[in-house]
Amino acid sequence: MSSNRSFVTANLRGLYPSARKTWSAKDVRQLREFAAQGISVRSIAARLRKTQSAIRNKAGMLGISISQRDAYGERGACSAR
Repeated sequence: MSSNRSFVTANLRGLYPSARKTWSAKDVRQLREFAAQGISVRSIAARLRKTQSAIRNKAGMLGISISQRDAYGERGACSAR
């Protein structure tokens, strides 16, 4: 089981170098700044090189509201229900 997790982590890190790594204070600060600027989840994920799910989860844990659209009107990947 452990080797499977290592394999999955290695594959994720190919796309997202920060996969399964802890969030640094700089990452959290940038998340707060990007959210305050109204940048979408998809754009924040690309900038921080994390998954959209990681961005939504961390924002939720910290009580950070994330816009569904960025400052340019681009529709984010996460949809409101």
